[in-house]
Amino acid sequence: MTFTLSILIEDAPNVNLPDARLMAAFKAKGITSATQPFYRHRDFTLPETLQQADAVGVMGTLAAVRQWSQASVPSSAALIPLFSPQFHRVHRYHARLPDGSRLNEKAVMLPYGQIKNKSAAQLAKHIGFDPMMGLVIKPDQALKVAEAALVGPDEQHRSLNDIFGRTGISDESLMWFGPQSSLVREYRCLILEGRCISASSYGFLQENVNADRHHPLINQATLWAKEMAFDDPAYMMDIGERRDGSLAIIELNALSTSGLYEINRDAVAEAWIQSASVIWERDYAF
Repeated sequence: MTFTLSILIEDAPNVNLPDARLMAAFKAKGITSATQPFYRHRDFTLPETLQQADAVGVMGTLAAVRQWSQASVPSSAALIPLFSPQFHRVHRYHARLPDGSRLNEKAVMLPYGQIKNKSAAQLAKHIGFDPMMGLVIKPDQALKVAEAALVGPDEQHRSLNDIFGRTGISDESLMWFGPQSSLVREYRCLILEGRCISASSYGFLQENVNADRHHPLINQATLWAKEMAFDDPAYMMDIGERRDGSLAIIELNALSTSGLYEINRDAVAEAWIQSASVIWERDYAF
């Protein structure tokens, strides 16, 4: 069964949206796209140009995609966010990461209320490493109530309450903490049906990585994706390269809410087409 797909992209210049190259890639594949600002406290309205499609994919910031994907629309179009719950919280996919693939094998997750009065040095000792290495602390949930924090050697006396006390974190919020990892490069890999189809370095230097299955990064990302075998047709895998050249998974992210850097835009458009088709056939087609 065939279906028509349109794409709604958040108009958010602060996170480089809309992306003109991506919209051109969608157009080349016969997909209509439109942009719209996100207003947290306003009712959602689907642009008229998209209402005739069978399915509408949504892209943007975490807040926009979550709210838009839950909205009811005055048309027959199905909203498809490619925003699986298993990528909302680290603990939902962490256990499925292959042995030896995790960037931070010593990371521990505990409720904020249990550790908020602990100093960074105390937390470091809790998991058995030298506090002088630096400590990384981040919320478990993707819809972050606070940004990740890197606590350096000269800040080890600070408690978590000093660092996160003015954020939206509650005592029930789950927090990951572990030693800082030294990386020479970080990459974002686009996974489609268990295969890495494009990748880009990110950070100071953003370069496309040739999607050759013999490329060490592409090959490793594909091997890990096949081993994890997520139900999601498409998602992003962030990988770090250590000083010795070894690779490790930093985190996984949903396609709808991930920055693209220099990932091939045609590959992104193809990932949307194939993924939306699978989801529409599975959940909406009669």
